[in-house]
Amino acid sequence: MELQDRLLENFEPGCIEPDYGHSRLKFFGKQNCRLTHDEWARYTLESDLKLNGSNYGQRFKSKYFDATFNFCLAHDGRLIATLGFEVDGDAIVIWQIQGRKGEGKPLEPIKWARALVRYCVEWAAENEVRELYIVSVDHNTWAAKHGHLDPARGKLIYDVTAKRSGFRRTADGYYRLIL
Repeated sequence: MELQDRLLENFEPGCIEPDYGHSRLKFFGKQNCRLTHDEWARYTLESDLKLNGSNYGQRFKSKYFDATFNFCLAHDGRLIATLGFEVDGDAIVIWQIQGRKGEGKPLEPIKWARALVRYCVEWAAENEVRELYIVSVDHNTWAAKHGHLDPARGKLIYDVTAKRSGFRRTADGYYRLIL
């Protein structure tokens, strides 16, 4: 069975980690983070698939996704950040790491991009994916086309997150991690 088909079998839109704030996200609090136990409980992790023939999600219907597979960080049930990826052969390629406009307050105390990448890497390992890539901001076609991503901010979200998550830059400018 092809990797894409195998992953589609195991990727159901909906809440996959109702205790995500307590069990995983709390390890990605910034140095000055002072969230309480109850505040961590407000964060969940959900998954979403892009609808066929559309860029909108099945779970988050108003969210425009750049990729088919999406891990979605939610706060009080509201989408606040996403990580989107595609399957390329036997590898996962992360194309989208994006905080939702207007949701800076619940994102501010956490290293949300690194948390989402870590979850994706662990999920990939559980699903026997052995190779992952993160697109560099230099190769982010959506950002280049639409100009909505400040290059310096994009470098932090994509390139620095990749490096700090153990990915190594390849000759073609992507970041690669072999599990």
